[in-house]
Amino acid sequence: MAIADDLNSSAELCANAADAATTKLIDLGPRPADPAAAAVWDHQDTLLKNNISVLNNVSSTLSAVIVSNALQQVWPNLQGLSDETNSAQGDINAIADISKAMVKLASIIDFGVAVVALAAQPTPGSAGAVVTAFGKMIAS
Repeated sequence: MAIADDLNSSAELCANAADAATTKLIDLGPRPADPAAAAVWDHQDTLLKNNISVLNNVSSTLSAVIVSNALQQVWPNLQGLSDETNSAQGDINAIADISKAMVKLASIIDFGVAVVALAAQPTPGSAGAVVTAFGKMIAS
């Protein structure tokens, strides 16, 4: 992490220098009316604005390099996490399939119990229970 620390320090240094240049730009005040003083002011204004732009660009570039390096360091772990997630998704799908099978088995058992109840007590209520259980079995 020493390189990342150095890059981070450099990025902070650039950002601080850009802030200092911004302060100097503000301290220039309004453009003077005198042509000679205005020429000096224009030169300083342009120089400071260019410095601010360059320093901000360098700071942003260094920050991007830091992020890129950090991502490269953790990429194998992220890939491993992705593999584990895919494996877990397979397990979740298998559990869902087992759950569906258990629901189907339960509806078949309910139908069988309803048929046995109809055989034991042939009533309109038990016949309705057979029809209901059969419908649930077909739907599942």
